[in-house]
Amino acid sequence: MLERLAHSRRRPVADEAIHIVALWNLMIILIPFLLLSAVFSQTSILNLYLPPPAPPGAGKTTPAASAPKPVVSIVRDGYLVSDGPTVVAAIPMDADGRYQTRKLTDLLLQVKQSIPDRLDIVILSEATIPYETIVQTMDASREAVVDREGRREAVPLFPNISLGQIGRSAPIDVKDRS
Repeated sequence: MLERLAHSRRRPVADEAIHIVALWNLMIILIPFLLLSAVFSQTSILNLYLPPPAPPGAGKTTPAASAPKPVVSIVRDGYLVSDGPTVVAAIPMDADGRYQTRKLTDLLLQVKQSIPDRLDIVILSEATIPYETIVQTMDASREAVVDREGRREAVPLFPNISLGQIGRSAPIDVKDRS
């Protein structure tokens, strides 16, 4: 009899539904927050172009291809700007030891005026040059900001950038070329 009483006193456990209201509230808040924060973490990409291979038997050159190709060399003492074998100008580092990218942009603006059809430029650097300096040089050679009629306007310079490394054959000193 005691067993019957023990069984009769137990209440049957009802199937309870899982309460997920708190989980839904969390998702409603969390998902928009994650979507909004993902918009602010964008990465900029700069396209670099390799010269196309010359087709066989292509001996003729176009006027743009025969124009001198500007070359900016980043060395430990500053910038060297050349049009192939001839050094056009040298821009030494400032007194604080920083590269003068604004002077480089101004010089490349003058070079662009002499060869307006040219879109490509070669940027060479020594192996010890920091990555940040190379990126600043690339930005300085892509476009210049000029004042025209009271407005600041971006003028494209050389958007097609090719990168290279200066060999170890001969040390280059900017101070001797000025």
